[in-house]
Amino acid sequence: MWLQRKQDCQASRGRIRGRQAEGAAGEIEMAYTTKQLEAIRGHARRGLFGFSRANRATGEAVESGW
Repeated sequence: MWLQRKQDCQASRGRIRGRQAEGAAGEIEMAYTTKQLEAIRGHARRGLFGFSRANRATGEAVESGW
């Protein structure tokens, strides 16, 4: 029983994290040009661009193959 509850929790946590990353990435895309975005994603991949929560979310999304 506890195993099922644990799996449900992990599944919902994964969905929430994915939604947060999408939302943050959407906000960033509205604010930056494509060229700037590519630079940001490159920095995020190298871990140099962690100023705000939104930027960190983009970094996580890049690392997870987004």
